[in-house]
Amino acid sequence: PDYPSLPFSGGLGCQPRDLTMAASVVNSSSKEQNEWDTTFLWHRMLRSAWEPLAAVVVAQVILSYVFLFLMRYFARTLIWTSMFLLSVVPLGWGGCAIWCSQYGPNLGCTIIGETQDQSIHYKFMFGTAAIVLGALFTLIVCRQGNKVDLAISCLEWSFTLILSTPSLLLHPILLLIIRSLVLLVLYPTWREIMSLFFEDVDTLALTCTESGHCSFDSMAVALLVYFLFITYWILQITAGMSFMVVIHATQYWYFSGGLRQEVRTSRLLALRGFFITLRYHFGSVVMGGLVCGVFQPFRHLFGSLTWLARMDENPVGRVIGACCCCLVALYQNWLEPLSRNAYFEVVRSSRSFSDAALTVWDVMEDDDTIHLLNGATVIFQAVGLGLAFLCGSLLSQAIVKSGLPWKQFDEIGSPSYVFNPLVEDMAGGLIAVFLVFPFLMLFDIVSDTVLYCHIVEGHWKS
Repeated sequence: PDYPSLPFSGGLGCQPRDLTMAASVVNSSSKEQNEWDTTFLWHRMLRSAWEPLAAVVVAQVILSYVFLFLMRYFARTLIWTSMFLLSVVPLGWGGCAIWCSQYGPNLGCTIIGETQDQSIHYKFMFGTAAIVLGALFTLIVCRQGNKVDLAISCLEWSFTLILSTPSLLLHPILLLIIRSLVLLVLYPTWREIMSLFFEDVDTLALTCTESGHCSFDSMAVALLVYFLFITYWILQITAGMSFMVVIHATQYWYFSGGLRQEVRTSRLLALRGFFITLRYHFGSVVMGGLVCGVFQPFRHLFGSLTWLARMDENPVGRVIGACCCCLVALYQNWLEPLSRNAYFEVVRSSRSFSDAALTVWDVMEDDDTIHLLNGATVIFQAVGLGLAFLCGSLLSQAIVKSGLPWKQFDEIGSPSYVFNPLVEDMAGGLIAVFLVFPFLMLFDIVSDTVLYCHIVEGHWKS
C-alpha cells in the first residue's frame, strides 16, 4: 500500500500504522477477518494509550491504602455504602448502555464511549451483563444481611492485626512486585514458545501457508501446555508463600494475646515468617501449590454451588441444595480439605501438607462458623472487586475524555487516538481488580486464621 503499514496474518495482509485508518479498514473487512483484526487493533490501541492505565495503577494502590486506614474507623459505613454503589451503578450504567445501543447517540451516551456502529453490539452485551450482575448482587445482599455484619466484625479483627504489624501493610505490594518479577523472568521464554505459532510475535502474525492454512506441530502444542502448567504452578507457589507469611504473623499475634491487646508484635514479623517458611516449609508450599492449583478450578465451581446451597433462608439456596446435593457432598468430603486452609496446621504444628489438610478438616468439620465466615468474606470480596473495577474504569474513562496536558486521546488522527473507549475502560477496570486482589486476600487470610485459632483454642479449653 501507499501508506505506512504493519504485516499481519502471516504476511497475507497488513494494517495501517495510523490507528484511525486501521479502525476504518477493520470495520470494512469481513466478519471472520474482523474478529481477529479487531483483537490486534485493540492491543495496538492499549499500547499507544498506556498513560490512562498507568494512572489507574498508581491511583488504585493509593486508594487501597486510604481505604485500609479509613476502614479502621468507618468500616460499617464504608462497606454498606460500597454495596449500595455496587448495586446502583451497574444498573444505571447498564440501562444507559442498552439505551444508547438502541436509540443512538445523545447527551447521556457520552459516559458510555463512542457510538460507532461496530460498538453497538458490545454496548448491548455489556449493558445487559451489568444489569444482571447488579440485580443479582442486590438480591444476594438483601437476603444475606447477617453475613455482612459478620464480615464487618471479621474485618475489624483483621484491621487490628494489620495496623499493629506494619510489615503486613507492605505485603500486598511486595506480592505484586514478586509476581510481576516472576512473569518478567518468564517473558523471554514465553516469546520463544509463541514464536512457534506466530511469525511475528509483536504483530501477532500467525505462521500460515500461502493458501491461508494455519497448522501447528503437536510438539509445539505440548510444549505450550507444559510451560503454561509450570507458570501456573510457580504462581501458586508464590501464593502459598504469601499465605504462609500472613498465617505465621496472625497465629503469632493471636496466641500471644493479640485480641486482648496483651502483646506488642514485632515490626518485622512478616519478614521473620518468610525466612521460617523458606527454611522449614518450602517443600510443603511446593506440594500445596501443586495440589491447590490442580483442584482449584473444581473447588471454585463446586464451591460456588455449595455456597449457594448453604443459604438455607433463601429459596434459591434451598432449590440448589436439593438439586445439587451430590455435588455439594463431593465438595465437602473431597475437595474442601484440599485448600489453602491446610497451611494453618503447617504453620502451627509443622505437619506435612497432606497431614495438615486432614487435621484442619477434622477441626473444622463440626464447626459451621467457618462456612458462615466464608460466605461473608465472599460478599466482601465481591464488593471490593466490583468497586475496584468501577473506580478503575471510571478513572480511565475520565482521562481518555479530558486528556493530559501533553497528550490527547480523543483527537482523530492522533498516534494515541482511542477509537474505542469502552475497551480502554474495561482494561483499566481489570488492572484495578488485579491490583486490589492481594489486599482483599490479606483480609480473607487474616480473618480465616483468627477464626481457626479461636476454634483450636476452644478445643484446648474443652
